[in-house]
Amino acid sequence: EKERIAGTAAASPQVRAIAFAIDIAIVFLPLGSTILWNFGNEPHFLMQHWRSASIFLFIVFGFYLLIGESLGGQSLGKMLLNIVVVEDDKYRKPIGFSSAAKRLIFLALGLIPAGFGSLLAIWDSKSRTWHDKLTASAVEHKFEE
Repeated sequence: EKERIAGTAAASPQVRAIAFAIDIAIVFLPLGSTILWNFGNEPHFLMQHWRSASIFLFIVFGFYLLIGESLGGQSLGKMLLNIVVVEDDKYRKPIGFSSAAKRLIFLALGLIPAGFGSLLAIWDSKSRTWHDKLTASAVEHKFEE
């Protein structure tokens, strides 16, 4: 059973994955559609610049996550599912900019080996991933007080 700490409950890996999928859709669908709309009639342009377009999309996605998680501990996907990234200590306050930046870097590194860094949440008692453990953070359901 997942650990419950002082009025909080760890978000399950499934809920976290759904929030992440929502975040991807929020960023990638509008930007990807815009790129295809503007350059779709020029396949040679897309073939030559697909790497640049992909890098641009990932940078925008990174800033999106960084801003959301550093300002209030929530991206839009997390807001919709009522979960929040907090410091893994007795105070449970949202993480700040520095921790959010480190968490984003470790997220990217943890996705490289077939997503293993994120899959660790399946076996952890508090559903923590590699990037959660390395930044002393946790993703929990947000309870109104």
